Amino acid sequence: AIYLDQPISRHLQLVRVAQPRARSVGVVLGPSQSVSQSELTHAASSSGLRLSTAALSGGGDLFSSLQTLLPNVDALLLFPDPLVVNRGSVQNLMLTTYRQRVPVVGYSQNLVDAGALVAVYSTPQQIGQQVAETIQRMLPARHWELPPPAYPKYFTIKTNSSVARSLDIDVPSEAVLAQRMGAGAGL
Repeated sequence: AIYLDQPISRHLQLVRVAQPRARSVGVVLGPSQSVSQSELTHAASSSGLRLSTAALSGGGDLFSSLQTLLPNVDALLLFPDPLVVNRGSVQNLMLTTYRQRVPVVGYSQNLVDAGALVAVYSTPQQIGQQVAETIQRMLPARHWELPPPAYPKYFTIKTNSSVARSLDIDVPSEAVLAQRMGAGAGL
């Protein structure tokens, strides 16, 4: 199996290379979030970032949580969670962060299109390439045991230059960010 989500460390690495002056990152966690508080704390500490979190129990408290969280962070990191990011919340979430001048680091091209500063994700073609490479390694050896689940080896970086300009953030090009993160190097 190859996870569709990126490892937490890759998201935090993107924060570091896209915003080298960032010292703190905020995360809103919903009840169905697959990322645990302890994983986040450990990964943020390893990345040299201070972590602030807000936990949601229902959709109604998202914006009150953002009002508390945003003044204390340099970036907001989003993970796939239907209570936090959904059709009904994404526009207001982006407007709220934009007004607070806190850039959003997302997990999909759609979030960048909606107003996130930057995102890291794997395309279906990249996942397919990794699957094909796994099969090619198994064929000559006639070793049909599947490897353990892994995060995507290949990934894409997408930036929103309009948001960067509006927030007065100098973000390197997507190619430079990908190079600094070792895109395709199997991080």
